[in-house]
Amino acid sequence: MTGVRPSHGGNRSSIGDFFDFPSYGGEHNLPDFDGEGHPFNDSTIWGPGDHHFDPGHMEVNECSAFPGLCGHGRCRNLMGSFTCDCYRGYEKGPKNQTCVDVNECEIVNDVCGAGDCRNTEGSFTCHCHPGHRSSELSKVCVDIDECEETPSLCRGGRCINTPGSFRCECGDGMELAPDRLSCKDIDECSITSGICSNGACENLMGTYQCVCDEGYAQTTVKSHCEDIDECSEDSTRCQHECVNTPGSYYCKCRSVSENITAYNVKFT
Repeated sequence: MTGVRPSHGGNRSSIGDFFDFPSYGGEHNLPDFDGEGHPFNDSTIWGPGDHHFDPGHMEVNECSAFPGLCGHGRCRNLMGSFTCDCYRGYEKGPKNQTCVDVNECEIVNDVCGAGDCRNTEGSFTCHCHPGHRSSELSKVCVDIDECEETPSLCRGGRCINTPGSFRCECGDGMELAPDRLSCKDIDECSITSGICSNGACENLMGTYQCVCDEGYAQTTVKSHCEDIDECSEDSTRCQHECVNTPGSYYCKCRSVSENITAYNVKFT
């Protein structure tokens, strides 16, 4: 379609003589553009003051004559033609005289980030991978920080956010629970054979302790009860001689005569 028609010479009975409109009940009868039975007339094509008469030519305002000409854009009249200023999500088509959808999924690599792009009319949507969601501003799929959104995660440990997921780090004496969402205590007493020799193992949250038998105590080795050397602890325990034994001690006494007669007094 052109906005300028050459004159054929001679008199023109109506504006239809300047255009190749199809017949609507007679030659050069113009179509009803407003849909209300109002006939097409000269002011529909060019408004008052828009007449540009060149020898043998006549300027037409296509934007006024054909509402919705650009579809998804705004029609802007030019001398002898027109152009379309397209809305967001659309671009000019052939000859700049229509607006067509922009397929953002094809023209921008990884437009969705961690997601799949699906083109829509005038826009696009992102279908995000697990652990991601679409940003309200840019539509790009961004990582969900589960640790920040759900403070109860990794109870008994520390939550570490990862791309698209998270993990729980458990402290000493703790291990990851079967659901992998929390940390549970390790029962060292039941899983470690021979722990707390010379005593009884008592499990605690995140640790354990040895309850030693009488005559034994924990020293440098946490998992073992060592004998207490009572003789070294107190030199006055025995009047004559103190003899240490595992878990106990005894006193070795002498007679007053030169011939020593030894006998034992054991303490438990």
